[in-house]
Amino acid sequence: MGTAKADQSPPRTLDTGVADRELVPRCIGGDEEALRCLFARHHRYVWLLCNGMLAHRQDAEDAAQEALIRALKNLRRFRGDSTFRTWLHRIAVNVCLDLLRRRARTPEQPGPPLLEEHPSRAGDVSLALRVREALASLPPNYRAVLVMREVEGFSYAEIADALGCSTEDVKNWLHRGRRLFRERYGAQEI
Repeated sequence: MGTAKADQSPPRTLDTGVADRELVPRCIGGDEEALRCLFARHHRYVWLLCNGMLAHRQDAEDAAQEALIRALKNLRRFRGDSTFRTWLHRIAVNVCLDLLRRRARTPEQPGPPLLEEHPSRAGDVSLALRVREALASLPPNYRAVLVMREVEGFSYAEIADALGCSTEDVKNWLHRGRRLFRERYGAQEI
């Protein structure tokens, strides 16, 4: 009989309970498993933020991917002054704002459809469309704070850090954004 190793255990995977502050230096050091864990942990949050800001599924996927690539390229610049999540979200917001600015410079092209998911009930489609249209009509800073606060549950300080503004700005933008959203949502025909 051949000699087989008694210990044929699968390769060790990184514990998902490891804190971001421990993963970042490992990623910088070339630990691919740490990198996969870190980005897998934050991908959904980044995508939700991008989708909320851009109101278009494919653009959100592209923006989330671009944000993750930028974060990877600039990982050595992460100083730890904020959480990794906040730093990554700031990158994602900047990617979305860049895309929105490019859209604004080319108004002759029709914008992307605001609703790509197709809920089974007609009422769900109508409601989702109205919400997306109202949200998409807001200025980018209002849209960003609404998504970060209402969808992702960020604190005022986390939003301020991610957007590079004061907490007072965040509170003002959130107040104005909510009011404008209600006006625009209510102004749409049912």
